[in-house]
Amino acid sequence: MRLGETINKVFLTGGAGFIGSHVVDLLLPAGYAVTVYDNLSNGRAEFLAPHRKHPRFRMVQADVLDYPRLRAEMAGHDLVWHLAANTDIIGSHAQPRRDLRDGTEGAFNVVEAMRELGIRPLLFASTGAVYGDLCREQAVSEAAGPLLPVSTYGAGKIGSEAFLAAFAHVYGLRAWIYRFGNVVGAR
Repeated sequence: MRLGETINKVFLTGGAGFIGSHVVDLLLPAGYAVTVYDNLSNGRAEFLAPHRKHPRFRMVQADVLDYPRLRAEMAGHDLVWHLAANTDIIGSHAQPRRDLRDGTEGAFNVVEAMRELGIRPLLFASTGAVYGDLCREQAVSEAAGPLLPVSTYGAGKIGSEAFLAAFAHVYGLRAWIYRFGNVVGAR
């Protein structure tokens, strides 16, 4: 895995989760230093157990909603890989504010810290849920729209994508957004 010649230190939010822990599995052997920043509300510390003693691995148990801590821990990194979000889509029906906070507000905190620290590259995990029912009957492309989510999870991701796009335009952030479908596998 090669992220570019100028990337050495990766700040990975949500790194103790299913996808994040697999990203750590790829980054460390490729020579990157990795800081996982995770509140462990969805992730599991045991997913990262094989890496605990690795000299280029660091774990910070904290929340992306804690802006001062997020900014302080992010300082000195070359790239941010933002995976932190509420992953309990069904449970969010009873707590829609969680997707606003954990999704959109969390993403805003991440890009605002990046702006203040001068970090430009960002990889962001979004979701196919932003398409809502558009893809129920047919395949869709990234140009499909309008985006009409049918869950607060999808709405939170659209809000996050909107802030990423605005920060890219206004502040020069370079963002790559991945709209995952259902992701399954080991762990």
